[in-house]
Amino acid sequence: MLLKDGSLLASGAPREVFRATLLEQVFDCPIEVITHPHYECPLVLATQKQDGTIN
Repeated sequence: MLLKDGSLLASGAPREVFRATLLEQVFDCPIEVITHPHYECPLVLATQKQDGTIN
């Protein structure tokens, strides 16, 4: 389950919910989601904004 401002944004398994477009809406920063090389689960990374900062 993924909430934004107390409202349901998405629900489901982590692979369904942990998508960059959804997480960027919640955390207001650029996000990259990759597959963990050993556990094959979503690995969420905050990426830099165009100005080089991380929110």
